Amino acid sequence: MNKRKVSLAFLKLPIPQKIQKGRYIVSQMTGNATYPTPNPDLLTVTGNINTLETKHEAASDGGKSKKLQQQTAEDNFDTIFRELAIYVEDESKGDGEKITSAGFDLEKAREAATHLGAIQGLKSEPGKNEGEIDLKFKPLKGTKTKIVQMKEEVAQGGTTQPGNPTNPGSPGTTPAATSVWITLDEPVTKSRHTVKNLKSGTKYSFRVAGVNSKGRGDWSDITICVAR
Repeated sequence: MNKRKVSLAFLKLPIPQKIQKGRYIVSQMTGNATYPTPNPDLLTVTGNINTLETKHEAASDGGKSKKLQQQTAEDNFDTIFRELAIYVEDESKGDGEKITSAGFDLEKAREAATHLGAIQGLKSEPGKNEGEIDLKFKPLKGTKTKIVQMKEEVAQGGTTQPGNPTNPGSPGTTPAATSVWITLDEPVTKSRHTVKNLKSGTKYSFRVAGVNSKGRGDWSDITICVAR
């Protein structure tokens, strides 16, 4: 069983709604056999709710001192319900039905990672500086990082130039002319990337794929560009 967690999103609500939710939680936990010894105890929790309600009503005239007292009461409210949420998670052992029986909502379950499809919209254009090509593509949901591969387009009968195929973007190196795809070493996390240290006037092909906890996704369509 996947353990569920308590949602504390209600702590971001306006004070009247927070008070309403707090009272509902107390009512649901009162006499609830799953939670025989609430910590903090429900009497303390109720007193905290009442204090916030009193300070909120008093602060309605806008006085600075009363506003500060309201803020202190709200901070105390948040703290005590965070403590109560820890108790509920411990006693329920992450059982979703038991958590909701205490009046709390469930934190949204994380979606399991799935195989990524292809990144769309890959485009390339000469960069601002000599030996550069700029790549851009559409973001892909669920992608943590991207793999960029390139290869130099060599006319039939052309000759291979010396270079470093394991790190084509490193300073002072020139990618080897080859029909084999070479993976760039630079980490790519955004939807734009500039490939540097290319041979000016040479044509290159590029493709990109997203990566998540399941591994590499499908390759994008190929884009071709001549380095500036």
